[in-house]
Amino acid sequence: MRSNIVKIWLLLGLILLASCGKDLPDNAKNWTAGKYLCVSATDLSFDELSSTQTLRIVSNTRWRISCNDNWISLSQESGTGDAVISVTAMTNEITSSRQSYIVFTSDDNKNKESIRIVQNAAKKYLTLDVSNIVFSGDGGTESITVKCNSLWTASCDVDWISLSSRSGSGDANITVKAIANPNTTTRQTTITFSDSETILKVSVSQKGISPVLTIKVGNVSFNMIRVDGGTFWMGATSEQGYDYDSDERPIHSVTLSGYYIGETEVTEALWNTVLGISSNNNPKNPKTDITWHEASWFVEQLSAKTGMKFRLLTEAEWEFAARGGTKTKHYKYAGSNNISNVAWYEDNSGGQVHEVATKAPNELGLYDMSGNVWEWCQDYYGSYSSGSVTDPTGPPSGITTRRVLRGGSWLYDYRGSRVSDRLYAHPNSEFSDIGFRLGL
Repeated sequence: MRSNIVKIWLLLGLILLASCGKDLPDNAKNWTAGKYLCVSATDLSFDELSSTQTLRIVSNTRWRISCNDNWISLSQESGTGDAVISVTAMTNEITSSRQSYIVFTSDDNKNKESIRIVQNAAKKYLTLDVSNIVFSGDGGTESITVKCNSLWTASCDVDWISLSSRSGSGDANITVKAIANPNTTTRQTTITFSDSETILKVSVSQKGISPVLTIKVGNVSFNMIRVDGGTFWMGATSEQGYDYDSDERPIHSVTLSGYYIGETEVTEALWNTVLGISSNNNPKNPKTDITWHEASWFVEQLSAKTGMKFRLLTEAEWEFAARGGTKTKHYKYAGSNNISNVAWYEDNSGGQVHEVATKAPNELGLYDMSGNVWEWCQDYYGSYSSGSVTDPTGPPSGITTRRVLRGGSWLYDYRGSRVSDRLYAHPNSEFSDIGFRLGL
């Protein structure tokens, strides 16, 4: 009797092994008390992209499947008897391989199989949605979309560009901000993005600010010319020869930010239009017979009408512009070494003021910076010092309350028309050879 029972159990074992198939591994042949659970593999390997593979379950009992990683999905998680299970691995976005386990367990917990899942590391990538950015002279913001599955950095070595982020570990949108260009020339730079394997560059350019602003007040239009910032030697430099006065020394280095300057002196036409008055004077003549206080008051009225911030020029701004700014050819007078080409002065004026812009302009396109009328500047008059200065506005107070005059006039000799010559007057003074020019 006992031998018959043993034979029956051996026969059942052979039947179960046959039912699991020759392709099942040895460790899948566990069975207890007549229940069995067999799985067709011991591990599955996936590449980095999303894909699906199948496993075959051979069983005569209820079973369940568990996996603790959300990058693996199963076509079913429990069942009874034989089944084919689809195992899907999501795309691996990280640059290192990963692994997990799927556990098959019979309901009575006596039969259990573990399948190891291995997925390759993602290939590193770094891409950008732009390769070139162009800003207007006023500046602004642009964006760069970064696609990356590893650590990346961004760099830019100029102070007029700022980045909302300079590093990251995945996709990102980077805001690129450019401040206003203070000069009329285009400027360029490069933003560099890199990971451990790739370097990508974005070319950035910014247009220069408008070189000429044409402004209309009533029926009168006038131009403001841009002067790019720069550094120059102020005072009696070598081209002045021996004609200079002692207050033009010592020469000293001055650095200026960019600004706008009137193409001509303020004319009778502009003066009358802004103030709403009439005059019998030639409208193309420079406005004269005005005090420093009156010139300053006019600037306030013009600013209120236009919404722009007009002002008188500083003495340093006046001289830099008269010399031709960054385009200077180092002339003695504003635009020439021949005074008659550019200035109305004592020897050629016929004893009277002349219409603006009837002589040749200087390197910046400015008229009458030498001769015609003296021009009020913002500064108090004072002595120069030898040290370098940036955007100077003159001394806090001058000799009494005197203000600087520049440029010479139709009444003065050639020395007053030199680009470094200086004069001063009480701010209540008004003469037929004194006018002014706008700054912005």
